[in-house]
Amino acid sequence: MSGNGRCILIADDSPTVRALLEESLTEEGYEVVSACDGAEALARLYERIPDLVLLDIEMPRMNGYQVLRLLREDPLVKNVPVIFLTSKGEKSDRFWGLAVGADAYLVKDADSWMLLGKIKDLLPETSGVSPEQPEPRRTAPVPTADELLERVNMLLDRKLFQATLTHELNKLACRCLPLKDAVNGLFQLLGKVCDFHLAHLRLSSGELISCKAGALGLDFNKQAEDRFKEACEKRGWKFDFVEQMDYELSDVSMRTRGIPKAVQSWTEIELIHKNAPLALLVLASGRPEAFRPEIDETLSIFGSGASLVLDAALRERELDRSQKAAEALKQSQQQETPAQYRALQEVSFYNKLATAVLDALRGKTLTLPEPPENSGADLKDLIFALESELSARGSD
Repeated sequence: MSGNGRCILIADDSPTVRALLEESLTEEGYEVVSACDGAEALARLYERIPDLVLLDIEMPRMNGYQVLRLLREDPLVKNVPVIFLTSKGEKSDRFWGLAVGADAYLVKDADSWMLLGKIKDLLPETSGVSPEQPEPRRTAPVPTADELLERVNMLLDRKLFQATLTHELNKLACRCLPLKDAVNGLFQLLGKVCDFHLAHLRLSSGELISCKAGALGLDFNKQAEDRFKEACEKRGWKFDFVEQMDYELSDVSMRTRGIPKAVQSWTEIELIHKNAPLALLVLASGRPEAFRPEIDETLSIFGSGASLVLDAALRERELDRSQKAAEALKQSQQQETPAQYRALQEVSFYNKLATAVLDALRGKTLTLPEPPENSGADLKDLIFALESELSARGSD
């Protein structure tokens, strides 16, 4: 038997499906625990944390998507492999199931060997563990129904917050603002979702842009500058800047109270676009534990959206510079004096005339260029003489 006594949790509202799966998996040497709906599945999961979960999607009280989202949000059980085993076979269902966090997605009419093969892929053989002496199974406090409902509500609130933040960042990116306005918009938004005293944004193109959330002590400024310098140097970025800009949070309610005297919290966010470093954002706070794990999650989402905003602003700047250069060139050409313009026209004419004469001497058809506008009589007489001479040679 290949199961080695490992535990698999089956969550399905069909007694027939549960019985068939339990029989098949037991024969393979797996220990099986069953649940008839999503809420019971979570209770069983915390009673004895399994090695793998087979999860149906359409179940009463709590569906498979909700169970998986709660599971992936809990550090204690987030790494437990999950296979969606469901009757929902549309491509969109498969896409969403894997996007939510499933390790595999199978439909119930698939052959049993496919399911067993996928389980073995996710639970590779291990040495030193036998069915007679299985590893002690971990347990955790079993959540009550009210606690589960509270977790679901908190998860929905956090996902809504993250979606709103992403939407605001996308709106900034779509506006293609000038760089200064784009960065100011980013700082103002950052001040609404994160508590900081000082932010430094160092672009790979060389600009340094800072934002303060109130007055800062001299020691705080010095500590923040030293740590920022170290952060730049360890990434191979020189601590010099082609341009420096300073901002403050515009909304009084977002500004901090008191003057921080020392850096108590620090975090660094690398902004990446198309696998290339775009900027480094560092935040400093005079409060301990200002950047807790839930804030780090928010900053990760902010960093992804900020990369799009900055890339759009930098592209807009390059386009503006190109347009200004083209306009300057056009204006310089228009500012040429009439004498310069005529001289250029005459040089071009003589070049074309020389080419036409050489072609005629080689036996080609003579095609003389048109003289420039306002040409003098001498130039017209020269063209007439050339035509006469070349015609005479051709008749000989």
